[in-house]
Amino acid sequence: MAWIVITQRETETLRTPPATSSYEVFTSVDQSGSIPRELFMFDTSTDAFVSVALVPDIEIWPATKEEAVARELDYYRASEVTLTFTVKEKAATFAEDVRRRLNAVTQDYAGQVGIVFGGQQTFVYSSETP
Repeated sequence: MAWIVITQRETETLRTPPATSSYEVFTSVDQSGSIPRELFMFDTSTDAFVSVALVPDIEIWPATKEEAVARELDYYRASEVTLTFTVKEKAATFAEDVRRRLNAVTQDYAGQVGIVFGGQQTFVYSSETP
């Protein structure tokens, strides 16, 4: 069974016009079981957040930027993400989407655990009933 514990913090910084208020969403995978904590994908060259990882992403992309740089890969994974928005509704939608996607990848990953593929197996089939 795969599981995660996340912390999500939403912070509103109000500014007096004409300055723009900002809305920050911080999400961290604090604990996990049978799934890596590093579930947020980032662009290696810009450090820009790309998305919540899918199961294939967990298998392909490394869990540190250092490894991605050393292997000349485009993406890496991390256990936390912080994004800032100027529109409150977009921040709220992002926070909800991240929770939904984290739940989905945890469920998908749990479905993949225990699936055996690769190696060699021998099967014997017979028309006789044992």
